[in-house]
Amino acid sequence: MNIGSANERLVERLVQLAETDARVIGLFLYGSHAAGGADEHSDVDIGLVTTDDAHPEVVASAPELVASLGEPLFLESFDDPAHLHAILADGVELELMVQREAELELDRPHRVLVDKLGSMTARRSGQTKAEAAEASQGAELRRLIQWFWHDLGHVVTALAREQPWWAHGQLEELRGVCLDLARLGAGVPLEPGEPYWKVDGAVQADVLDRLADTVVPLDLARMRTAALDLITLYRQLARPLAAQYGVPYPDELDTLLTGRLEALRTTR
Repeated sequence: MNIGSANERLVERLVQLAETDARVIGLFLYGSHAAGGADEHSDVDIGLVTTDDAHPEVVASAPELVASLGEPLFLESFDDPAHLHAILADGVELELMVQREAELELDRPHRVLVDKLGSMTARRSGQTKAEAAEASQGAELRRLIQWFWHDLGHVVTALAREQPWWAHGQLEELRGVCLDLARLGAGVPLEPGEPYWKVDGAVQADVLDRLADTVVPLDLARMRTAALDLITLYRQLARPLAAQYGVPYPDELDTLLTGRLEALRTTR
């Protein structure tokens, strides 16, 4: 399996548990280990597939399942009990996702480890799921394209009121939008609320370089320039995606808010 001895022992133990538990019908590895991009810092991402009826029971007992694999120094579900994150005493980092058979989706790189019914091996993402994914991306793109200007309005207000910390925070929101647009353009899945998640090497280097140039000290004039640079980058990312997905580009909003920013005269 070539994923490290401690990680491999954990996976082997999970395979044994899955094979002997009648509630479990499948087990698969996903994430970087399945995609071939893992290194010594990668966690182990495991999908555990249950029968529909057994899913609530298995989810409720998932913390005990993790504890049977090793002493958890960190164990958290972040309000989603079917999705556990753990760090074990031997250093293994585990992400365990418990799915019911009826809701199973294998639309990401994965490696099937246990498939009692043969359904996981046969199941693949069809055209319908691809169309659904494209529609979802279109909806997210529409939100990103509109929300950028909402945050830019806050930048303008913060700069006009000479409130540099507020302006700094809103500039970070603009950078996040640009990163998510760059992700969509590169075909990289979005991570809700985490635009920087594993972005190195996934997004064009020139985009990252241009974003780096907008990270400036708490100086109103330099932050105004940074905001203008972010608008230029946003346009270059957003317009082609808007055309691709049939999302209207808000030209009038662009003109209005860019004009307000350009008209500002910052003094410090």
